[in-house]
Amino acid sequence: MHTPHLDKLAGDGVLFRRAYCQFSWCNPSRASLLTSRRPDTTMVHNNSVFFRMRNPDFTTLPQYFLQNGYTTLGMGKIFH
Repeated sequence: MHTPHLDKLAGDGVLFRRAYCQFSWCNPSRASLLTSRRPDTTMVHNNSVFFRMRNPDFTTLPQYFLQNGYTTLGMGKIFH
């Protein structure tokens, strides 16, 4: 199969031989990724906890970008 665009992407990209997430469940992992804080700091340890109920004052990555002049948009499952 001829895939020149995928080949270029693979050639220009970064290969991670080891990749880790902060938590195996979605909500804690997303909260960690978007706040750059560990799950023990966000206090989100399962999918039934809504991030903002525990952390009303944490600045998320999209908020940081917005505060610094970028246009941001959330789609799909960002926090659930």
